[in-house]
Amino acid sequence: IEGHRAKKHLVYVHCKAGHGRSAAVVFCWLFSRNPEANPAELADSMRRKRKVRKSLHLQPNVAAFRRECLRESRAGKNVPSS
Repeated sequence: IEGHRAKKHLVYVHCKAGHGRSAAVVFCWLFSRNPEANPAELADSMRRKRKVRKSLHLQPNVAAFRRECLRESRAGKNVPSS
């Protein structure tokens, strides 16, 4: 995502339905850019733009990525790439 944004390209993330896997990728990318964000508010923000699972931020893989981002951020390291 960042590579294309750096080249001023638009980025479209999708999967078959668009509210599960692709939403998880976008959520993790957004969270990596702001690890102190409130996960529920971030998910609500995404839902205002398109259909996204209400429990997206609670999915085990997404929650694990959030914890890692917070750990890295608080340690002063770069957050994981998504």
